[in-house]
Amino acid sequence: MKNPPLPTPSLIPSPADVSWGDDVFLLPAHGITADFGDLARSDRSRLVRVMSFLPPVDAVQPGASADLRFELTTRVVGAEAYELEVSAAGIRISGSTADGLHYGLQSLRQLLPAQAFSRAPLGDVRLRTCTIQDAPALPWRGALLDVARRFFPKRFLLHFVDTLAAHKINRLHLHLTDDQGWRVESHAFPRLNSVGSVRAASQVTHFDEEPETDGTPHGGFYSSSDLAELVSYAADRGIVVIPEIELPGHSGALLASYPEFGPQDESRSVLTHWGISNSLVSPLPEVQEHLRRLLTEVLAVFPSPWIHLGGDETRLGNWERDPAVSEYMRREGIASVGELFNRFMTDLGAWLTTQGRVMVMWDDAFANSPDDAPPAVVTCWRGTDVARQAAERGHDVVLAPVFPTYLDYYQAADEREPLAIGGPITLEDAAGFDPLDARWGDEVRSRVLGMQFQLWTEMMESERHVEYMAWPRACALAEAAWTGRPAASTPGFLDRLADHLPRLAALGIEYRPLDGPHPWQEAGTGRRHHRVGLPIAEIRGALSQAAEDGATAVSLSGERLDGRS
Repeated sequence: MKNPPLPTPSLIPSPADVSWGDDVFLLPAHGITADFGDLARSDRSRLVRVMSFLPPVDAVQPGASADLRFELTTRVVGAEAYELEVSAAGIRISGSTADGLHYGLQSLRQLLPAQAFSRAPLGDVRLRTCTIQDAPALPWRGALLDVARRFFPKRFLLHFVDTLAAHKINRLHLHLTDDQGWRVESHAFPRLNSVGSVRAASQVTHFDEEPETDGTPHGGFYSSSDLAELVSYAADRGIVVIPEIELPGHSGALLASYPEFGPQDESRSVLTHWGISNSLVSPLPEVQEHLRRLLTEVLAVFPSPWIHLGGDETRLGNWERDPAVSEYMRREGIASVGELFNRFMTDLGAWLTTQGRVMVMWDDAFANSPDDAPPAVVTCWRGTDVARQAAERGHDVVLAPVFPTYLDYYQAADEREPLAIGGPITLEDAAGFDPLDARWGDEVRSRVLGMQFQLWTEMMESERHVEYMAWPRACALAEAAWTGRPAASTPGFLDRLADHLPRLAALGIEYRPLDGPHPWQEAGTGRRHHRVGLPIAEIRGALSQAAEDGATAVSLSGERLDGRS
């Protein structure tokens, strides 16, 4: 009597096409043989480094009998496309690039028991036969991690990369500098590390409460070797690390280290509170020369084609009050600080072009002058309307709307939810996000490079809290980025997600359960108790109005707050 077929594994993100057979392949615990075909030595080494979830692998000569076979072929169209076939005779992964083969490996991992996501060795595994043909809908599938507000050790970043790779996310946007901290080692400007990397305390109250701080220094920075290791580790897993150096605003830590880069009549310190500050780097040519030296160091560490230079939430009135800037504007015939801002960003972007890089900026920089904005990829955080406007004017765009990709908002209207800026943004909200609005038309939609979720960390004091806020909402957004449609519209998403959670647990992720927080994850009654904070409905309305008006900051309840975070 024939054995019944094995259960159907749940895959996240959902493949483009999958068919299941009734046979099995035995993956033996003692070890497997692998044929790497005509892969280059570097690509072969890369795949070996991410195959630790498999039993011990013994490479064989190309064409010899093997349990696992890799095939480079033009038959599979697309740099990240792959085919995965499990037959009774073995496993074959095909792709046109090593990236495609890597994604085939990630899907193979999900065919194994959840234990494959831990560091424990597997026993013998019976795999159900199948054929998967898959490719991503969007080339940019990203995650932003704010390490400026909260410094996290290198080991957490490496672990975060592993989790992103398991969800086929291929961009890690590192927010490395802000008013509250500078996290990149600089040899040319060492005070950035001795001064800019540490703040005296951190705000512990909410935005609408009397400000209080914890009185505890917070800081740290990543050495060049740390970042080189991270970049290499991420590249093995198909992830490009994109650095963000905030300019000209959100520059408090930079100006605390080098006050001469800003107005001369202001005292500076690394900020201990959140929100928009008055910090603004000077646009004068001698300061721009220093910035190019500083960015040259950044480029040496990050080979990313894209360099994010911020451009958001700039209080340009500070330039108007600086006599040296006023004289520069008069001499250059610049009529307004808005025009000056546009020239500042354009000049930096043009310099990046000479270095073979592309500038990325937040949509505030686009909204400052929509018809004459600097050439750049625009990260659109204030909603899809501003993304459409940027795309219509010829900019490539990355969708990052506050609703629902800002995962620093609490996850349910529930007093058990721990401290957050406001909300809620629920799992259902994330699962409903459509990254490719059919109403935009093909030409505008072609400008959508992709999407990313954001983890701003003002309210996230620990690695555990970051993971709680990210997962499983980020699973829904990873599904949308890979498939190009809302996760809720893909077959059986919530059931597949429930099956996926043991993999997160095996990875050591302290995710939020689907029915609410564990008792140890709840808000409690201490200083991190739940606050309603900024209602997401008000946020959405204010952001939409700001984008329509071309404003560079957001008015909420009479206060100008950092709507981005």
